[in-house]
Amino acid sequence: MKIDFHAKTDIGLVRKTNEDSYGISEMLNLFIVADGMGGYEHGKEASRTVVNAIRSFIEEKCFSSQSVNEEIVQEAVSMANSAIQKKVKALQKVNTTTKMGSTLVLLVLKPTKCLLSNVGDSRIYLFRDNALYQKTKDHSLLQESTDQNINIADLSGNLKNVITRAIGVGEQVTPDFYYVPPREKDIFLLSSDGLHSLVSDREIEQIMTSSLSLHDAADRLVEKAKEKGGNDNITICLVKIKELSPKASPSDSTVSLATPQVENSENAVLEKITRQDWMIIFFIFIFLVLVSSFYYMMIFKI
Repeated sequence: MKIDFHAKTDIGLVRKTNEDSYGISEMLNLFIVADGMGGYEHGKEASRTVVNAIRSFIEEKCFSSQSVNEEIVQEAVSMANSAIQKKVKALQKVNTTTKMGSTLVLLVLKPTKCLLSNVGDSRIYLFRDNALYQKTKDHSLLQESTDQNINIADLSGNLKNVITRAIGVGEQVTPDFYYVPPREKDIFLLSSDGLHSLVSDREIEQIMTSSLSLHDAADRLVEKAKEKGGNDNITICLVKIKELSPKASPSDSTVSLATPQVENSENAVLEKITRQDWMIIFFIFIFLVLVSSFYYMMIFKI
């Protein structure tokens, strides 16, 4: 599988610190974006902990993307959850009100079925054939209200930003999993809500369609979020599948080289057999000569 990728994070126009983080493992075709929870202290530390803990755990457990599965990811998320809670307990000795949490989106590219996972309201999109598809479902009060046919207009601005699942805020956390059979030219977009809370899916689709490269698309998406207020950190990771599997070239000489090698091997065997035959014949001849000579000598003595 041949891929291309580009990631970008931006502080935005309002926040004083960037609480987003992203991580990449080229060895495993693993891509992660995490968003330190808004309104919580130490959000930057939380997102970094999530990215580093999950990437390190999976890299230690797996030798290829094929070996990454739901069980491994769940273990990694649980470990990251415990790591954050441990830090929170230490910080609460100084300040009892300290809290820390993070969202997560994770992508593992595989030749037949890509693995996607999420916790919180960060997202993974698929851009295919000039169309954009949201492939993960938010864990948010807004999403739950939509699922239950509650009019989102009834939710105040603060409630619309509440997420219902995050890493680090509870004893246990369970990520959701999704699978996408990949195609060549597919582009996966991992983003924190600093992008999709301001830029509509239609606008994202238009930018992806008209961009000249992944780098160009990332820059334009960040700028669009800033144009629309930039009130949160913005993190984007774009991953493009250039080729699913290596294709044999017409000039590939692997097959043409194999035949002469087999033929030469056969000739060598034939030559070896021929030499052996001649050696056997030669020794038989010498043996007969010796036997004849011995017989003659015996008769001569008599």
